[in-house]
Amino acid sequence: MTIIAPGLDKRLTPAEIVGQLSDGMTLGIGGWGPRRKPMALVREILRSDLKDLTIVAYGGADVGMLCAAGKVRKLVHGSAKRAKPGRSRYSNWTKACSSGG
Repeated sequence: MTIIAPGLDKRLTPAEIVGQLSDGMTLGIGGWGPRRKPMALVREILRSDLKDLTIVAYGGADVGMLCAAGKVRKLVHGSAKRAKPGRSRYSNWTKACSSGG
């Protein structure tokens, strides 16, 4: 699938990027923990109808938000911070890990 023709402006808005995604895709989210995450893109995914995503990431608030919203079918991760539920921005991540989701 060609998204952008060579030589054209390659900047896209988060809405334009998410508009090119489909259910069941595998998405990699860069950054580590709470740092340097593409949160505008994550929020746009949360607003979309996307579902059954496989997410490859190091965990954090972004992954927790996607799991809590029911967007994630499978998660591939190398490490994650686990916190007491309700005590940090990772609480949705912790709940998802604890429930096996």
